[in-house]
Amino acid sequence: MTDNKLPEHNINYSVHEDELDISGLPDAQRYASQEEPTSLLDPRLSTQPNVAEQSKPRNVKKYITRSGLGLLAVGGIFALATQPENVLHEAEKAAPITLPGIVASEVLWDVGAGLMVVGAGKNIGNPLTLRNRWAEVGNQAANSSLTKAGLTINTVGALAFTGFLVYGGTKLSPDLWPGVGGVAGVDLASTIAIRAPIVLAIKNASERQSSSANIDLKSEKKRITSVKVRHAKLDDINRLAEIDLQLFKKAYGQETPSHQEVADMLEKRYLNNPDWMFVSEIDGKVEGFVSAFRTNVPSEDFVSWEQSTADGTLDGRVDPKGKYAYVTNMTIKSEAVRLGAEGMLLANLFANGIEEGLEYGYFISRVPYFKRWLKRSGMEPSNAEEFQLAAEAYVNARRRDGTRRDPELRIYEKLGYSLERTVSDAFQDDASLNFGVICKAEVPPTNKLKNIKPVRLAYATALRQLAKHPKILEKVL
Repeated sequence: MTDNKLPEHNINYSVHEDELDISGLPDAQRYASQEEPTSLLDPRLSTQPNVAEQSKPRNVKKYITRSGLGLLAVGGIFALATQPENVLHEAEKAAPITLPGIVASEVLWDVGAGLMVVGAGKNIGNPLTLRNRWAEVGNQAANSSLTKAGLTINTVGALAFTGFLVYGGTKLSPDLWPGVGGVAGVDLASTIAIRAPIVLAIKNASERQSSSANIDLKSEKKRITSVKVRHAKLDDINRLAEIDLQLFKKAYGQETPSHQEVADMLEKRYLNNPDWMFVSEIDGKVEGFVSAFRTNVPSEDFVSWEQSTADGTLDGRVDPKGKYAYVTNMTIKSEAVRLGAEGMLLANLFANGIEEGLEYGYFISRVPYFKRWLKRSGMEPSNAEEFQLAAEAYVNARRRDGTRRDPELRIYEKLGYSLERTVSDAFQDDASLNFGVICKAEVPPTNKLKNIKPVRLAYATALRQLAKHPKILEKVL
């Protein structure tokens, strides 16, 4: 072990100050957020055919289709119109079956159309503009079972009308078949032309929603991870040293200790007080840890992290009869924090304190934005007293919503800790200019029940069980 002083570690939150200056970002970062130019933005950058040129064949096809349907309709109507007596005479033969069928088809058509209107409700908009809003109608229909049912019934009615029309035509003389076929063909083409865009829009909307649901499901599966908290083991030390160096390398200053030095320190800490060191596992991999110990040194007598923890080793610092708990470290990766590991770890520490009847627990928090705030504020303290006043001003600074300016202190205050006093030379941390804030929390129960051991034991057991369920724990605490 070297003489390097190992600083206090706090939760590694992925948070930033609300007034970050981003004006100095490289131009490349700003350009990276822009969309690539397309042919619509700059035709010179595209080798694709002109949009107008692409639309010409489509317009020609549309013209030919409409002309063909028009000729078919005119031919059918002309064939029937030139033989009015034959049409009336022959129609009587088909009337007993065709007429009721056509009436029933019309009823289905009307009922279906009514259901579609009711399903769309006020979102149907202007009926005259439906042609230009197929995608919008499809999105609405994809989310409305009533609209889809109405579309189905309406389509059945329209197809049935065409079917009965054709059936009736078969009862007529052959010379009338071309006319009936022409009318029926136009009716069928109209049915398909009107409904095909709606059906396609519904299909596309459903596929988009299905794709989105699959992505959400995959994301949800990724989020459904196993979060577990347990007592640390000697085998965990190398992984804990790795996490410690990953998250707080900058906090060590210019003389960063080696992995082995940090591992040696943590091993001593574990051997001195194994029952108060917990680790959090995410899918079986350790992603954070917390440790504390009993002490008879109250928060008002705190001097520095190094003194309180014997440079992190706890050599000679653990008092089995201490009335307080000092939290040595809370070193947790941000992903583990997001999944609730922080609360689970702290709950286990509190359970220890409850079981042993301690009065309160406390720790020293960094103020990681103090140095930058001091520089931007234009203040230039010249002695220890002025530095202390500046640090206290920063610690007490509030945002517009009334919460602490410093993001780390803001989180601790939200968790229910009381921020007691600002301490100079609390630990070695350049961003905090070596200042820290004592965060304190009473250990429940706070009444006479604390003196009843079975009550404390039951309380601690319940909290440990609750700590196995981060979502429930978050709501309760």
